[in-house]
Amino acid sequence: MLSVHRFQSEVSRRTLLSFKKGNLHQIVFKGGKWTGRGGSSRLQSRVELTPSKPNVSPEGKGRLFGPVLFTTGFTGSCFALGAIWEYENMRSKALQFKQKANNWIERQQNNIKNGSFRNQMNHWWNSQNMTEGQKLFYCILLANTTVLLAWRIPALTQFMISYFCSNPFARAVCWPMVFSTFSHHSFLHFGANMYVLYSFMNATTHYMGKEQFLAFYLSAGVISSLASHIFKTALRMPGISLGASGAIMGVLAYFCSQHPDALLQIAFIPGFTFTADSGLKALLCFDTVGLIMRWKLFDHAAHLGGAMFGLFWSHWGQRDVWNQRVQFLQMWHNFRTGFKSD
Repeated sequence: MLSVHRFQSEVSRRTLLSFKKGNLHQIVFKGGKWTGRGGSSRLQSRVELTPSKPNVSPEGKGRLFGPVLFTTGFTGSCFALGAIWEYENMRSKALQFKQKANNWIERQQNNIKNGSFRNQMNHWWNSQNMTEGQKLFYCILLANTTVLLAWRIPALTQFMISYFCSNPFARAVCWPMVFSTFSHHSFLHFGANMYVLYSFMNATTHYMGKEQFLAFYLSAGVISSLASHIFKTALRMPGISLGASGAIMGVLAYFCSQHPDALLQIAFIPGFTFTADSGLKALLCFDTVGLIMRWKLFDHAAHLGGAMFGLFWSHWGQRDVWNQRVQFLQMWHNFRTGFKSD
């Protein structure tokens, strides 16, 4: 369902959180109620919260210099570590093949892991008939589920707002740009994003490889957060955002660019199909209009930032960055073998 992946919750800086002796006493949502004890709850996509200690910078101004440097360093580190991960995986497979040719029994003994529970889990994980993309998806799903459950713990509310929501006017600016891409406050928001990610991740991972995909996904998330920071700072629009929609837009844009003629269908609407190229153009137009009109239901700047990175990586980044990693890996190989020879 292409439309629901855009469900990016944006929470206003003006909040109504009241604390009593350091504990959460009551939360009031705009357009609904959520009482702390025994009350009814109704979740809205747009929420207004107020912490007892506002999580804003002392100057009250959005900061971009730090986020830009952080985004540059983080994305570079992601792809560097992704390349090293790929190298180590290939090296490990080559060593296993060599050991198998020399002594199959010895190799089997060396692969035994300490602890029966770890052995069982490792055997179960490797015995599952899943692709590399599916295995990586379940790891991402586990991370998002953990953060979703953390939102349900009242004692962690202030911590979650500070570090799992992206806000250019906050005290903590950089790492929340990453953590917020794994953060969902509602089950609907969480379910929609994970459904869309699962729909496109397997094909994209098959084309990229799990190492490149993970680096790409994390980079798309932080770049989408940076785009949101730039827009909010330029227009002096305080507000916090969370959700994987920006990173997923990067995956979606990459897939649609690589397979423009692929037929897509909106879930629960049988018989209505359209090409991936048409669907992507419609989403980009929708977010562009939302940005111009300053709609606040979705973080349109984050969506566009993630989509632009996906298009960049499809047309230029994969060819001019990832495929030029040979020299870097040669340096890593020399560094590694200089301390330990095989």
